[in-house]
Amino acid sequence: MCPAYFYNRFRNMPKRSALLLLCLSFIRLSQGDAQWVRLESPTSESFLDVQFPDENTGYLLSYHQLWKTDDGGNTFIDVTPGKDQTFMRILFLDDQIGFVLTNNSILYRTVDGGQTYEKTHFKRTPIGDVIAPVRDILFTDSVFGFCTSDHVFYYTETGGREWSNIGLDDHYTIAVTRDFMVQNTHAAYCVKKVADFYGYYMSYVFQYWPYWNGWTTIADDLDYISICAVANVSDSVFIYARDDNKDMYTYDYHSNKNVIHLHSFMPYTYRITDIRMLDNGNGFMCGRTNDILLPEEAIILQTADSGKTWQTVLTEPFAFSFNKMCFPSDRIGYAVGDYSVLWKWSSGIPAGSASDVLVYPNPSSGWVSVQIPDPDTVVHHEIIDALGRRLTVPYTYSSSTLLLDMHHQTAGVYFIRLYAGNETISIAKCVIQ
Repeated sequence: MCPAYFYNRFRNMPKRSALLLLCLSFIRLSQGDAQWVRLESPTSESFLDVQFPDENTGYLLSYHQLWKTDDGGNTFIDVTPGKDQTFMRILFLDDQIGFVLTNNSILYRTVDGGQTYEKTHFKRTPIGDVIAPVRDILFTDSVFGFCTSDHVFYYTETGGREWSNIGLDDHYTIAVTRDFMVQNTHAAYCVKKVADFYGYYMSYVFQYWPYWNGWTTIADDLDYISICAVANVSDSVFIYARDDNKDMYTYDYHSNKNVIHLHSFMPYTYRITDIRMLDNGNGFMCGRTNDILLPEEAIILQTADSGKTWQTVLTEPFAFSFNKMCFPSDRIGYAVGDYSVLWKWSSGIPAGSASDVLVYPNPSSGWVSVQIPDPDTVVHHEIIDALGRRLTVPYTYSSSTLLLDMHHQTAGVYFIRLYAGNETISIAKCVIQ
């Protein structure tokens, strides 16, 4: 970390407060069985992006370096492509195939986990005197993908070796200040924030269906809405934005309903940079505080009710902001930010949680029956949500079946842990719709 940053941060701070902040940076922050743990960073640069194709294999991107881990963030090796490059974004389809995007629109492709790279240049068309950068990248499979710039969607059908472009109408091309791309089970989406020369801005949402060759506009009336982050889960795309009154809103787009609507409200005390949903009900957003009355620090918030309410679960006093998060599974996650901060989240659910215990119906909209493998042995049970919190739900035992009343639980993934004394017999997963 930057010594000057620490000096400026603590020079006017009372000794007891400075010592407390220093201690807080090394503790584990827990909630139920879930916990956030700070990991040792391999670099002093700020992190821009993080990608973990699985729980143990992952990549961290800083301004000038790319780091790889094969052991869940305990150790890292340098797999930086090229020389004297400034990077913007990474995307890894699995532990071997990945893409690294630079700020001058060079795309590096690797098929061996960063040992070697192929380099591709985008043919960019200037808007006036400005050549817009390529800002984001998304692949729907190993060969078909997109990159997005101000007035162009680039697409590839060769795994990123060759790229063509799809132009947009003129009113989308004035000055795009932010681009995001996500996909769900139905389609791919791109969100663009557009500003004109007078400072007037709006946001557009585009959709691409695999069976329909082209991007279509599904929302173009988000005037004075500044898109902050987007996330995908199941058949929804969550769009987190703030309006000109400096309030935070959540929009939830359902592809099967073809509408965008106001989902929740959040006071403008945070500036959000990323949002990740574990399922329809549970998720995290990250960013930084944005209020003169609050300490300036990076924050992570979580929701358990589909974004209607958010609770702060982690503050990082040694970073200006968290920039990106990644959750390779519903039990492990990672968050990176400024000043090389790196945190790892664990839900507390053991690996290999899926068991041969019969849970039915699954998915369910209310009642859930769990077949107990040995009624004479099992003593009690626990219900744990995707965030690792223990829940209390009404239940009854009947012969060799545990009957759970899940009618009042939000949609999402839940784990049912069966105990015999202090020993865990099995852990079953169920989905509530």
